[in-house]
Amino acid sequence: MSYNSIKQANEVLEYYETLILRSEKVKYIAVVDSENGFKIEVGCDIGNNITIDNDISLINAYLGDFPQTKIPGKLPVPSEFKHKLKFYLKNSDCKENSKSNDQMRNESLNKFYVSTSIVEFKNSSRNDSEKSGFKNRQEKTLFIDQINPDTDLNVDIPDPWLIYPYGGLPINSDLEEIGSLGAIFKLLEFPCKLFGLSNWHILTGFNEKLGQPIFSPKNYPYGSQQIERGHLFWANVNTNHEAGIVEFNDPTSDLLSEHFLKEEHNWSLSEPKIGMEVFHFGLTQSKKNNKNSEIPKIHSVNATVRIVDTRFRNSKRIFKNQILVPQYSSGGASGSLMLTKQQDETKAIGLNFASIDGFIVDSNLNTEDIKITYSVANNLNSIFNTSFKKKQEVFINNKDNIITTSFAESFTLENQKMFK
Repeated sequence: MSYNSIKQANEVLEYYETLILRSEKVKYIAVVDSENGFKIEVGCDIGNNITIDNDISLINAYLGDFPQTKIPGKLPVPSEFKHKLKFYLKNSDCKENSKSNDQMRNESLNKFYVSTSIVEFKNSSRNDSEKSGFKNRQEKTLFIDQINPDTDLNVDIPDPWLIYPYGGLPINSDLEEIGSLGAIFKLLEFPCKLFGLSNWHILTGFNEKLGQPIFSPKNYPYGSQQIERGHLFWANVNTNHEAGIVEFNDPTSDLLSEHFLKEEHNWSLSEPKIGMEVFHFGLTQSKKNNKNSEIPKIHSVNATVRIVDTRFRNSKRIFKNQILVPQYSSGGASGSLMLTKQQDETKAIGLNFASIDGFIVDSNLNTEDIKITYSVANNLNSIFNTSFKKKQEVFINNKDNIITTSFAESFTLENQKMFK
């Protein structure tokens, strides 16, 4: 049974994710669309014998009384089911092993549940790979005109960094891992400064130190040297995002303002929705694309995802309220923005930071296992134009190698845009 209300499905995910994540083999749990509404989809490592069990009673599912290798085929909506449960307990003698009571229980409680499905995955990984090429799947009509780094090497520009399109400039800390500078913007809380957005793992590496230098990488592939572009202004990893902000130095601010602060890059934020067509300008992307490729669409806007990375505490981290899109990003895409078109306007909705690769395994399919990749993105609305639950520490200045920091309660985009 599927739910017509996404609110009910979201409630089911919020309640049962803790129970389902008891198995370390579970990679993600997501609210997804179905033919008759919404359902819960579970992704797990392939070959670990985690199965859907339709024989698990609704009460046992509600109480979490099921083994880690089993996932209930029916998950009752907690707020509605508990009222039915109270009614049943009040009107039943609740004798154990009573067949009549079991029958009455099933008749009384066999409502208010959401169905589940399983997708099996091999592993989860980052988007970043210095050696990986970018293969996009968007149609040409979705692209804003941009410089093509594959062919436009002779363009008369003051800095080879600008060969890359806005949203795909390469950036990193002092480590070799390279990602994308997803956006450039100004904040109301910190006037007269220019900032850039990427991922926490791109801007911090293994050393998260506010004020540390941020670079455009050497020989990637057009710069002849590593150039300092600014310093780490803010970095944070929590259950909703894995993000970092660079504050550009004066020369870089002047360079970017002159070449990118234009109306065509004036992207406002929007809320992601299931089925929304998306694209991005990740590192190494060009205009070469397959016109026959299907435009990627959002699979889920509420996914709880387990990401494995040695930089996280215990080498793994669980993120909530993530966006899932079937394979639309690859090497170097971490830090780029998930974008969409709304009435010919480009809207920013997510921050790409990881991917999950694996196979769909379905005994009902008369085919071999199907390879699938989900790109994972933070919802940008958890970073911008909202008050943080806890004040965030940010960099203020560095005087005589003494770092001064302060607090920020929010990051409000000037003019509510990624650019003004």
